Amino acid sequence: MYLVSILVSLYNEERYVERCARSCFEQSYSDLEFVFVDDASTDQSVTVLERVIEDYPERKPFVKIIHHNKNKGLAATRNSAFDNACGDFFCVVDGDDWLEADGVQRLVEGQIRTGADVVWGRAIMHTEEGEIELSEPRYQTLEEWRMCYFHFTQKLYMVNWRRLIRRELLEKHHIRHEEGLHIGNDKQLMPLIAYYADSFCVIDDIVYHYERRNPSSRTYKSSHGIYDLFAHTREIESMRRVIAFLADKEPAYLEAAQSSKLERLLIYRKEAIRNRSLKGFKIMVKWIQETPEVYLNSIDWNSSSIRIKLKSNYYFSRLFFVAKNMMRNIIGNL
Repeated sequence: MYLVSILVSLYNEERYVERCARSCFEQSYSDLEFVFVDDASTDQSVTVLERVIEDYPERKPFVKIIHHNKNKGLAATRNSAFDNACGDFFCVVDGDDWLEADGVQRLVEGQIRTGADVVWGRAIMHTEEGEIELSEPRYQTLEEWRMCYFHFTQKLYMVNWRRLIRRELLEKHHIRHEEGLHIGNDKQLMPLIAYYADSFCVIDDIVYHYERRNPSSRTYKSSHGIYDLFAHTREIESMRRVIAFLADKEPAYLEAAQSSKLERLLIYRKEAIRNRSLKGFKIMVKWIQETPEVYLNSIDWNSSSIRIKLKSNYYFSRLFFVAKNMMRNIIGNL
């Protein structure tokens, strides 16, 4: 057996941190350390956590609480956890989520059996409508796993939690979250992990519980329509960072990422027109600037319906000259 670091990010989790912490301290696996990073919470999250710790004197010597003096966001919080952990493997937990009692044990058993760099199991997502079981596709090869991540799937696959991740993999290749990416930061990190990992293991056990009923979480706000499509600019930035990482890597990986970016561009075009969103058009224009023409040429920019919609859109007219200069070789005269 070996040391596993359970890494917990906290920001105003007063209602949820007790459940989360108890699930960590009550793990059947014994060789654990616990790193809690408080991202300058304004509620009683840390007070609640400290009270819970007192109920587990055998775990207390192995608990670290790291405090940010100002709110830095989830990516920076997870990086602080990485930097302060000593385990051979990391297990990431969000402060409003919780682990199955034997979750870490099951993951460790899978890792010992296979020697994998990354191990993951299934999860239960708790929503206001009920419970939904989450499981990742059964990849047959390492290549299939990587390609799925380079396509930036929008499903709940590309997440840190419900996994064991070998610490040496992160340290050797200097893998960290890009700070400032508060939405979609996992989509920046997990493709890099998949690229450098030599092996993976998937187990059938449910190991994790994902809370989607927390009204203060970003995922709750997104799923309830509080943010529109174009509020997720940080997720777009995640894709941009991965494409930059792949620029000098295997051509097939870059092709997959660029194709996915193109698919997203088509969505933004549709949504920008439908919602008459100035921000949407700005995102679209920025992406056109960054996308090689070989990919843009496959878009039907010149169809009469698109031309009419673009011309009649008030917001687009505000960017007309900028967009025209960038797109004139593709869409001709508007």
